[in-house]
Amino acid sequence: SLSEAVSFFFSQVDDPQALRFLESEKERLVRVYDESGIKNLRLLKQTIWDFERLFKFVPKRYSQHRNFSDFFSLFFALSIEYKSGSLRSKDISERTRARMKDIKASTRGQLGKGSEKVEFSPFKLLDDKYGSVDIYREWPTDSFMFDVIVNGRVLPNAVENEMSASPYFGVSDKTPNWKILWEFFDIPESVIQKALDELWEEIEKKQITNPLHFLQVWGILFFYSELKIVNFSRSDILKKGSCYINDLVRDDRFSILDPNDPWNSDITSFDGYGFHEIDS
Repeated sequence: SLSEAVSFFFSQVDDPQALRFLESEKERLVRVYDESGIKNLRLLKQTIWDFERLFKFVPKRYSQHRNFSDFFSLFFALSIEYKSGSLRSKDISERTRARMKDIKASTRGQLGKGSEKVEFSPFKLLDDKYGSVDIYREWPTDSFMFDVIVNGRVLPNAVENEMSASPYFGVSDKTPNWKILWEFFDIPESVIQKALDELWEEIEKKQITNPLHFLQVWGILFFYSELKIVNFSRSDILKKGSCYINDLVRDDRFSILDPNDPWNSDITSFDGYGFHEIDS
């Protein structure tokens, strides 16, 4: 039976703290596995071992936080789907941008009354399939999950940075305003408004000098304009961005990217977070 198989897999987990956590979340794990519809215990075993390898480097203050259980559910769902071939590596790297893509596709489909062909991301199917997992959850970042699930690489510093900078464990001094605004869907409105006010101050003081940081912030502003969260049109946001760039270039304060640098060959994200409105 599934329950007996899971108990056997748990018996092969060496790390006592990881085992304690897995046992406390056994019911959740079984539910996620059942919802996947993928009847492959070998994949489940591999995912449990992968999670143990990751858990060893998660500080207690995060592993004992109530939101870590949601991370656990998402990790298991994505890992099983990737291992089964339902998700490609490219999909893992684009997951957090999929929510808005699917919202827009759904809206076009409704307005078109079935006459317009719409294309959803593969996560739309997973969102319908998993009742206990927020597939579109903005955190963890795509780059982190890609490294862990696709590359099978767990770096202690990367785990610490991923956890410490996430608003899901409480906004701290380490959490930049743009990152709070990027998460959006699961952050309290009061926190969003405070971060937005402080971001406008950063813009006013010309504190954003990294081009990738700039693209991240302006992608968020375009996104917020689309949702009517900021009282500026997209053209207004565009003009503000153009003026901002001109001012920094004039004062020789903008860090110009070297196009010959291999690290700049794929400019799609900043600090592990893909740009909002990247297709606009």
